[in-house]
Amino acid sequence: MTASRVDEIATVLKSTKGRKVLLDLRDSSGGDTAAGLRLANFFISQGTLASLEGQKFPRQTFTADPHNLLCRAAGCARQSRHLRRPSLTAAAIEDAKRGDVVGERTFGEGSVQKTFELPDGSALLLTVAKYQTPGGKKIQDEAVTPTRTGRPALR
Repeated sequence: MTASRVDEIATVLKSTKGRKVLLDLRDSSGGDTAAGLRLANFFISQGTLASLEGQKFPRQTFTADPHNLLCRAAGCARQSRHLRRPSLTAAAIEDAKRGDVVGERTFGEGSVQKTFELPDGSALLLTVAKYQTPGGKKIQDEAVTPTRTGRPALR
């Protein structure tokens, strides 16, 4: 997800005027963590959006800014595809009880990894920190589990 894509979504959310919104986060991976958290903040006014922690990686907590809230209704239909860091967004919305997560269980990219190049030209990829949901669940270990399965019905 890029900052410009989040800006596009913000424009659409501002025009929904209280209608329900469907964010389709399928078929996405990687991307900018800040953009994924900013998107979650559109739906969550306060509290923790996610945290990041590792054995030798100091804990970071990402909190919502009430000024970034764009969707005040409990389920504020706009479809957005190809978003990055969808697991952070989905987990934050689910833990805050601001919407349902529909679809399949996903592990997403719930970690920070560091690459070490080895003398023979190969490389070692080491996970140095893991993202956690506001409730403390490590996304890479436990996944984001949907609250509903199947396809949502738009009314």
